[in-house]
Parts: sequence; C-alpha cells; structure tokens
Amino acid sequence: MTHKANITALKHLMPEFAERKLAEIDADQIEHYLRHRLRQKNRVRTGSGYRETTLAKPTRVHQEFRVLRRIFSVAVKKKLCPANPCAAVEFPTSLKGLFRPHYVTWSEQQRIEAFAPLYLANVVRIITETGLRVYKELTPMRKGQVDLANAVVWIPESKTPNGVAEVPLTDLAVKAFRSQIEISGPGKRLCGELVFNTFGCTIFVRATLPGLVPAAWRMNGSRSFFVRGTPRCSRSTLR
Repeated sequence: MTHKANITALKHLMPEFAERKLAEIDADQIEHYLRHRLRQKNRVRTGSGYRETTLAKPTRVHQEFRVLRRIFSVAVKKKLCPANPCAAVEFPTSLKGLFRPHYVTWSEQQRIEAFAPLYLANVVRIITETGLRVYKELTPMRKGQVDLANAVVWIPESKTPNGVAEVPLTDLAVKAFRSQIEISGPGKRLCGELVFNTFGCTIFVRATLPGLVPAAWRMNGSRSFFVRGTPRCSRSTLR
C-alpha cells in the first residue's frame, strides 16, 4: 500500500518538477505546488473521458510532499544539491486526518496487561522490552531459540540483515518468556515447538493480536488505537 501511494504521488510530482534541475527548485516553488494541489480536484476516468470529483485530500498532498522531501534527502546525501528545500517549507493547511503515533507509557502498558489474557500480556511485555517484530520474529519463534539462562533469544530470520542476531533480554522479558513457555505446554505436532502456540497454533495469535490489544485498551476506558508491526527498537510501538 505504501509503495502504491508513493507511485501515485510521483505521478503528480513528475509533471511539475521533472524538467527542472534539483538546484533550481526552492521552497517557494514547493509551497506554490502544494497550494495548487490542495485547490485541485481529483480526476476519475470514465467511459466518456475524465470527470472531476472532490478536492484532493490534505493527507494525499502531504504524502506527495513526503516523497519529494525524501527525494531531496537522497540528493543531498549524494551531493547532487547543497540543501533540502523542503526543510523550509510549511505545509499550507492543518492535517486533522494525518496519523500521529501514540507511544505507550509504562502506566498505560500496565493497564493493557491487567485487562489482557495472559498470553497477550506476555506479547505486550516482550515486544516493548525487546522491540521484536510481531509477525516476522516473535510469533514464529520456537522454544529452542530462547535461552533463558543467558537471557538472549536467537533471531534466525529478519526483515533486515542486521536483524539476524542474538537479542539480549531484560529481566521483565525473561519473566514474560518463561511465563509464555509454561502456559504454551507441549502442544501438538509442529505447533508444540512454538513459543506462542496458544489455542493450538500461532496463527490464532497472529490473527487476533491486532484486535485484542485495542480491546483490552478500551476495557479500561482509554481511547482506541491499533497495533503496528514493530521495528527493532527499545520503545513501545503499540499505537
């Protein structure tokens, strides 16, 4: 979806900036483009030609601005232009619908764990302590990858080459892994080797995690949010 959005953004950026040199594009020209796009209507292809519909959404125009800013960042790194003109650009309108992350505090995390099933509380505790990616690294994890005695887990496959490594565990993460291994039990067939084989298979955890964490969050009266795949970091990326 992100790649598709970037391609769509380039379709609007190319007619405006493709014929100009990078050094010739300044902040004023970019702001002029953004204002023009916010006043421009979307065009939909029909059987009889193109038809104009509603105005372009600010979030879509902001996506185009982010793509352009990234292009200039790469150009500066490769010394194709002296500076990024997007740094001096102020987006011409407020973005009410633009998503901004909410970083879960320790007290909020404790409330989530209090209302969540035990295996889900273990998931929350592990990903906030280690930064493991939920779907790529945590849910397919096997018990043989967990070394509680030395407080490390082995990640044999990751999204990036640097992610293939031993990840150290904090005391809280060790307790969460030990609790999860105890409740998972021997299991059946291949699922028995998995750390998260709750209800017989890790597929259940993968399918229900995005809904169960927000549900536990709402049970204590807090606002809604959703779960995003976690990058490798030390901060909580539950949003």
